[in-house]
Amino acid sequence: EQSLTYCELLYYVQVLSLTLLNEYHVVPGEIVCQCIERSLSMIIGLLSIEIIGGVYCPLSPENPKQRLQNLIEQTQARLILVHSLTNQIFKNNFITYDIDTIINCDDKITNDDLYQLSYILITPDNIAYIVFTSGSTGIPKAVQVRHRNLTAYMQSLAKITVFKKSDNVIQIASCSFDNHFQDIFVTLMIGAGLVILHPHGNKDLTYFIHQLMDKDVTILEAVPSYLDILCQHLEIQDANECLKKLRTLSSGGDVLTNQIMSRLKKYASVPSSSSSSDGCRLWNTYGQAEATITSTYFQIGFDFDCDKQVMSIGKPLPNYHCSIIDEYFQFVAVNQEGELFVGGACVFAGYFGRNDLTAKILMEINNNIFYRSGDLVRCDNQGFLFFKGRKDHQVKLRGQRIELAEIEKCLMNASLLVSACSVMKWKEQHLVAYVQSSHIDEEQLRQHCQSHLPSYMVPAIFIILDKLPLNSNGKIDRKLLPPPDFSSSTDNIDGNVAHTTLEKQLQHIFSQAFHIESPHVDIPFGQLGGTSLGAIFALTLIRQQIYNKVDIGLLFANPSIRQLAIAIEPFLISNQSQKIVLAPNQSHEILLRFSPSFVIESVGILFLVCQWLCPIILIHRWCSFLFPILPAFHLLFYVICSRLLSPRYIKTDNLFSWNYYRWWCLDRLWNNNTFWLQHILGTSLYNYYLRLCRARISLNTHIYTTAIDAPWLLEIDDECWIGSGTYLNCLYFNDDNTFKLSPIRIGPNCSIGTRSVLFDGVDMQNNIIVQPMSSVTGFVASGTIVDGDEHKSLPLDISIVQSNRSLSIWHKIYQIIVISSIICIHYTLLILVYKVYSVGQIPLPINIAFCWTLWSIIGCFISLLLLKFVVGSCAAGEIYPIASKLYLQKIWLRQLIVSSFYHAWLLPTSYDYLYPYVLRWLGAHVEENVKLAEIDTFLSCPTNLLKIETGVTTFGGVLIVSTELTLSGDHRVDQIILGSHTNLANGCSILPGSCLESETIIGNLTRVSRETKSKCGEVFMGVPARAMPFQMPPRLEVQDQIGIIPFWHTCLSHYVSKCLLLSIYSFGGLVGGSVIRTILVCSLYRCRSYIRHQIVQQIIGIMSQDYEQFICPFLGNTQWLIRLFQAYGAHIGENVIMPDISSITDYHLMTIGDNVRLNMGTQIQCHSFEQRILKLAPVSIGNSCILMSYSIVMAGCKIMSNNRLYPMTLIMKNDQLPPDTHWKGVPARKSGR
Repeated sequence: EQSLTYCELLYYVQVLSLTLLNEYHVVPGEIVCQCIERSLSMIIGLLSIEIIGGVYCPLSPENPKQRLQNLIEQTQARLILVHSLTNQIFKNNFITYDIDTIINCDDKITNDDLYQLSYILITPDNIAYIVFTSGSTGIPKAVQVRHRNLTAYMQSLAKITVFKKSDNVIQIASCSFDNHFQDIFVTLMIGAGLVILHPHGNKDLTYFIHQLMDKDVTILEAVPSYLDILCQHLEIQDANECLKKLRTLSSGGDVLTNQIMSRLKKYASVPSSSSSSDGCRLWNTYGQAEATITSTYFQIGFDFDCDKQVMSIGKPLPNYHCSIIDEYFQFVAVNQEGELFVGGACVFAGYFGRNDLTAKILMEINNNIFYRSGDLVRCDNQGFLFFKGRKDHQVKLRGQRIELAEIEKCLMNASLLVSACSVMKWKEQHLVAYVQSSHIDEEQLRQHCQSHLPSYMVPAIFIILDKLPLNSNGKIDRKLLPPPDFSSSTDNIDGNVAHTTLEKQLQHIFSQAFHIESPHVDIPFGQLGGTSLGAIFALTLIRQQIYNKVDIGLLFANPSIRQLAIAIEPFLISNQSQKIVLAPNQSHEILLRFSPSFVIESVGILFLVCQWLCPIILIHRWCSFLFPILPAFHLLFYVICSRLLSPRYIKTDNLFSWNYYRWWCLDRLWNNNTFWLQHILGTSLYNYYLRLCRARISLNTHIYTTAIDAPWLLEIDDECWIGSGTYLNCLYFNDDNTFKLSPIRIGPNCSIGTRSVLFDGVDMQNNIIVQPMSSVTGFVASGTIVDGDEHKSLPLDISIVQSNRSLSIWHKIYQIIVISSIICIHYTLLILVYKVYSVGQIPLPINIAFCWTLWSIIGCFISLLLLKFVVGSCAAGEIYPIASKLYLQKIWLRQLIVSSFYHAWLLPTSYDYLYPYVLRWLGAHVEENVKLAEIDTFLSCPTNLLKIETGVTTFGGVLIVSTELTLSGDHRVDQIILGSHTNLANGCSILPGSCLESETIIGNLTRVSRETKSKCGEVFMGVPARAMPFQMPPRLEVQDQIGIIPFWHTCLSHYVSKCLLLSIYSFGGLVGGSVIRTILVCSLYRCRSYIRHQIVQQIIGIMSQDYEQFICPFLGNTQWLIRLFQAYGAHIGENVIMPDISSITDYHLMTIGDNVRLNMGTQIQCHSFEQRILKLAPVSIGNSCILMSYSIVMAGCKIMSNNRLYPMTLIMKNDQLPPDTHWKGVPARKSGR
């Protein structure tokens, strides 16, 4: 689902208006056609045409192409607005513009642009829009409505107070029906909410009713036949409350019968008295396009007796005048029948290009212009009008005005063999065509009509006669035409026998919905007298009795019983097989194939814990001085397991199969070793290690990431560079509860930026640059630049000349010496702490907790000394080749120090008081009131190049990128400036050279670089960052909810939490302690809202953090992690896969359905900080959704079932995604993949 505020709508309208003016040179009074399905684009296009003085001409995409072409030629329009669903209708014959292209536009509206739009001259007598009605000459008539007509009509509605600003109006009418102007213009004029159904949403009553209730719709207007079908649906579903929120329910476009009104009263909350302000007001309206939509209105009172009273069409609206004139052009008496003439400010300007017809239809009465309607009415002594019929052969069918002569003209043009024809309306439901011919068949006539007429004008049945009956004047005598026999084609011959139970069920449903006895199984319902409204009712019955996921499109694509049975049967088989899989009496082998095994997962977790702890226990007991070899043991153990267990390339296999659990075990082992691996990133040692793990890695490549889920499937060639945080994602979750493992191949001289994702099988050729935060899949040709999810060929005038990336032997020796020195520093720290630990007469938990806290403090201090005095500062604009000593010292060593002392920096928590002081000591320019969620990302870049102004706030996962890649593959450092009161949201990346103005908001998953030009108050989103069409709201002077934590609070909380942790394990042992710890952490989380003391809150936070650090890594991708989330209070379904504890937050607000899959780095958040104010909102994820790597779902989102989010996708706050769709990008947009 999509939504726009009035501000956002105005922006897009202005952008499109400027495009029409400057690029297509549309002038006031020029007709601009628009062929767009019901959508936001339809609203944007309509308003844009009006704002520049153009004449809006809507074309229905449901019309045949030939008819659309004829209508465009009739208007002489040179430009047609389309969107993604209709841009293929018009080939090269017309100039088209796709409105959807402006959605991703980041153009700014300048004062000059506003002046240009304001300078357009539009008078009240200018034509506002053209709408086509059926024409008696065979050519549709183009009704021209002026701006003053439309304005007067909107003022009329305002006077009778039908609309209010608090209303939500649902837009049902097709763009070919002039009532859609009322839904749109009047709603926007009042400032109410407009709810737009998806293109065929009005045909799916289940969806329609869901929108009514979910969007709190208060105003509904529809044709009587649609309301009748809606009531029948509500009766079947026993849904008595669905219309109770309505404040106004209006019927128009056709005759409202007392029977339909009686049904409506059952479901609408009719006021109990005339003076009551509560309840739903019922209206019957009447009007014509030539008199601007609606002319008369009748409020149906609470005491209206549907059994005795006659339904009126009411009295004229304000600004309207009605006169009833007889055939001698004399005013009629009260209760006498005559023709209705409509006058006033709303009478149209005339038919476009048809002055002859205009002269016949507009009459002057008492110096006023009246429209001659052709409708016969009478007026009672109270001034109420009653519709009696037509004086000609014009009919209305399901709200559509039809000139039967237009259909007859079409039939006469079908073939020279047709010598005469007549069309009539049968029983208020069907059009019947009588054709005089002896050598033409019904199918030929039907096909011709379908290619030239709208679907509602195609006759339901064609009766071919040798000769049509004539009267004494030689004209066709309609009274003598034989009545249609819809049952003539449904005789119970062999072809009409239902062969299967499904066909029998559908035959019974068709009979009930279309009122046909024993319908033929091979004939489309339209040829049996069925209507589109009957099809809507049939869909309701099919969903209730056969299969609840049948779509209306399936019914229209398979209109006969046999076709529909063939289309539905596979769904029933699939549904049945699914039930068989989940049946309790099936074999254990089948269940194991589709369900997670707690036995395997429990044994696997126990194996992982033993693999991690046993070497520590043995070294502690035998010789504590052998602790430096502990990493080597863990790393070599993974190599052995990898060679024994690693599944090679898997095309497709079931989740929770043996192959899946083999991968899971290796993935957990690798994940638990990443801290050790951080020390050898970017060195030949890491390349050698990957080779031991069966990867095909060149020794001259530079890999700075440990985010790899299947190392044995990597193939990386010479002199590549892969940035930190890049996810090499070989595992891919399919939509059918299966998975596959695909290799990743990277050719020579490729550079992959920080935090990129390579997924679902990658084959990259040589000399490719992947910009930070990009997603790559499939084949990538040489010389390509990947930016976000876009692939760009390198410009012809630029060539990639890679500098030498091979490290010399001296560089490698330098790296080994540095790594050895870091290990020695850690070893020295351990010896120092061990000496403190050896002091007797202190209880063991207290002693170890003190040593732990002491080690953290000393570790932070030593890392700062190394960064300041060993690494040193950098000069802005300096470029470092990878194979240089300066690169190793300034970039590689800095990252090594930060990652090596990562656990020490867990001592200070988020938004610690010390963070700004630490950065200032390291040379950064940091002003007051700066709040940083994490400090390691700032330590990883040259701190002397940082300028952080007053009031800056950063949230979790922000990445300050230390260098940017040049085309030659070198690395450049540069200054980063964060203006005052700038906010950096989760997962954004800031590249060197970035300069953000004050009060800028950087959205989630956004990449900012030197190319990002910001202005004060702007909001940026996307990869690369794009300015949004809205600005940051004014900063509120209120107390923010991000508290600064004093350092002594931090140390005390750290010490107390470690004492508690060690006391639990000393009391309960390894297994019992883990159980007690889990119960304690879950209990404290559930009662956190009752705890107000800051230190106690911090102790609980550190205990949870320790739990996440030391317990949860063993539980990733298992059902034990799901059970933990449920213990925290989350509502999670069956067979859900989540990689780690950080995947979701605010557990009590989380609802996740069955079979949901999350990849590494995915986050689902139920909270947001808006100007440092915490806001919470629940999140719902439907069944069988797949959220791929580094995707973020924000607070308030509702994702329906079977959705897939591709890597680096952001679902914005309060978004609602319909089922069965794929999404990608920031913000998310629908993907065709």
